[in-house]
Amino acid sequence: MLEDIVFEIVSAERQCAGSDITMESHLSDLGIDSLRAITILYELEDRFEIEIPNEIIGTITTVGDIVRNIDQLLQNDRSENSGNVASTGISQGASTDHNTRDLA
Repeated sequence: MLEDIVFEIVSAERQCAGSDITMESHLSDLGIDSLRAITILYELEDRFEIEIPNEIIGTITTVGDIVRNIDQLLQNDRSENSGNVASTGISQGASTDHNTRDLA
């Protein structure tokens, strides 16, 4: 699934069929320069609602690098969000009445 989406986006950026794209394909061999690679990564960020750190962007040279890094970011995001309750600064079940009195 992820691989298919990356291939689709890379193909669209190249404006050609994706049949010649493999995980081992170097972006430069596909005619994708650094500006076009960043465009692809921005689209993937929007698609998956993630942020790709700049440190990773500079290490991506193949389609497989894109897939592996996106997969890792998605797994990290899932593990951080699974079972975690959003922190509101108020313990569960705590009353806030004293806070409003203090502000009055």
